[in-house]
Formats: sequence, structure tokens, C-alpha cells
Amino acid sequence: MLTKMTIGQKLIMAFTTLALLMLGFAWFATAQLSNIYRDASEVTDNIVPSIRASSQMHVALLDARRAELNMVIDALGKDSASLSNSTQNFEAAKNQFTAAEQRYGSMPFVSEQDRNIFADLQAAAAKYFSVHDNLQTAIVQGDMVRVQSLIKNESRTALEQAGQDGLELRKENDRVANQLTKQSEASYERAKLLSTTIGALTLLFVIIVAWLLIRQIRNPVMTLLEQTRQVAAGNLTSQLDMQCFSHDELGKLAQGFNEMQSNLRMLVNEVSGSVVQLGAAAEEISAV
Repeated sequence: MLTKMTIGQKLIMAFTTLALLMLGFAWFATAQLSNIYRDASEVTDNIVPSIRASSQMHVALLDARRAELNMVIDALGKDSASLSNSTQNFEAAKNQFTAAEQRYGSMPFVSEQDRNIFADLQAAAAKYFSVHDNLQTAIVQGDMVRVQSLIKNESRTALEQAGQDGLELRKENDRVANQLTKQSEASYERAKLLSTTIGALTLLFVIIVAWLLIRQIRNPVMTLLEQTRQVAAGNLTSQLDMQCFSHDELGKLAQGFNEMQSNLRMLVNEVSGSVVQLGAAAEEISAV
């Protein structure tokens, strides 16, 4: 196929193929970078805020428990001022938990397990705050036996369950974050390997194309140069072998060179014949 193409067509085909290879490489690199960016965005925009919110919920529950224990101590000591302050601290911790819970719920869940654990945490926290309402009612009524029973049993059990769910929630987010990190690393390694491979193949392609183009141009030019030297030396009998040339500009030049050489040979033959005839005529004239 290359033998029937002009030099311009060969160059256009070579550079077009090279451009397509570069476009393919650019597309692949962009796709891999998009995957890495997507995973990184998932970690920074969703998982990190989710971990922060889950930690805030866990801390808020611990603060609420601390304030609740202080309420019981203040109730036992009949210190109304401290009891009021401890109650306010509990409400503040509850509000912090509610705010963190709303933030967490507003973000996309990283997995179905994350959704289920969050639902369990909400249920456990709701139960804990419900038990606390009963505890607070018992404090107001002065039923300290009921208060001690609630603080040691129902309240502690509900808090432990909520705390365990909070830790599981954070572990699930950590697991997904590690998984996305590994995916990003794998994408990077895969992109690096394929980029190196494509780069090496592109370099090999350029070398092969350059060698073919040089071969397609240099060899015919050297053949033409050698034939020119022979003609300059007076050898008009040998002609160029057209099988050594393609159907391109150099092939047309070689064909024109052969035609010029044939015309020169015919001209030389005609001149030689004319010289012979002229010599014979001169001899006849001399004889007369």
C-alpha cells in the first residue's frame, strides 16, 4: 500500500496515526485522573465530614452522660443550683448530638451498612434520651431509688449501645476511606504502567515510521544519484529499475529520468549518424 502513495500522503498518514495515538493517550490519562479525583473527592467531601460528625455524636453522648451523672450527684446532695447547671450541660450535649446527627444524615451514605448502623445509632440515642427524661422526672419527684435504678441500668445500657453504634459508624467510614485510598493507589499504578507502555509504543512507532520514511526517500534518491553519475560519465545504456521506486514523486522523477536518458541516447545516435554521413560526403567531395 505504501508503494502506491505519494510522499505527502505517507507523511499525512504517519502524523495522523501519531496524533490519534497521542489523543488516545490523553483520553486514557484524563480518564484515570478523573477516577483518582472522584475517589479523592469522595474521601474529602463525604467520608471525612462523616467521620467528623460521627466523632462529634460520640463525644456529645459522653458529655451527656457526664452531665447526667452530675445531675444525679447534685440531686442526691440537694444542690439545686448545681442541678440546674448540670441540666443545662446535658441539654447542650443533647443539642450537639442532634446537630451532628442532622449533618451526618444530610450526607450520602458510603454503604448500606453505614445506613443501617446510623439507623441503629439513632434508635439507641433516642432510647437513651427517653430514659433520661424518665430519670429527670424521677429527680423532680424526688424518687431517688428510681433515679439510681435508671442510672445504673436502663440509662447505662442505652448509652453503651449508642456508644458502640457510634464506634461502628466510624469504623465503617474508616473502612470505606481505606478502600477508596487503595482504589486510588491502584488506579495510579495502573495509569503509570499503561502510560509507560503507551509512551514506549509511541516511541517505537515513531522510530519505525521514521525508518520507513527514510527508506522510502533516501534509497530512491541514492539510486537516482548513482544513475546521474553514470550518465555524466557517458553511460547512456543502463536505465533505472522502476521496481526500486514507488508510485510517488520520486517514482515519477525516476520515470522522467529514464525518458530523458532514452531521448539523450537517441539524440546521440542521431548525431553520430549525421557525423558519419557528413564524413562520407566530405570524402566524396575530396575525391572529386
